[in-house]
Amino acid sequence: VVVLLAVSDEEPGPVLAIERQHGLWRAGIDVAGPVDLELLMTAPSVPTRYVGELGDPATDLGLIRRFDPMRSVADLDVPLFVYQGIHDGRVPRRHADELVGSLRARGAAVELMLAEHEGHTLS
Repeated sequence: VVVLLAVSDEEPGPVLAIERQHGLWRAGIDVAGPVDLELLMTAPSVPTRYVGELGDPATDLGLIRRFDPMRSVADLDVPLFVYQGIHDGRVPRRHADELVGSLRARGAAVELMLAEHEGHTLS
């Protein structure tokens, strides 16, 4: 497999897959994906589906942190393209900014596209 593309339905899948499956991917494309699960799960209004999938932040914060892509971003070893809609109401821009900032700080190959007139998906 050359490139991992995942159009997020609010899943951290592409970044997690690249971090944990070394040698399988040559590049990645992350579209509106949450990468800071602790931030996501401790927001004032956490969607109930997240509690079912990731755990209750009040009792399962350790598990949430274990699967948090931002905690292992140093393991990203392939170029990454990050797409983020400016008006995304599901996954705030802060997720993309944190990911890209962390990767750039260590000199990793990353590109960020901020779509001015978009929300959570491509249209």
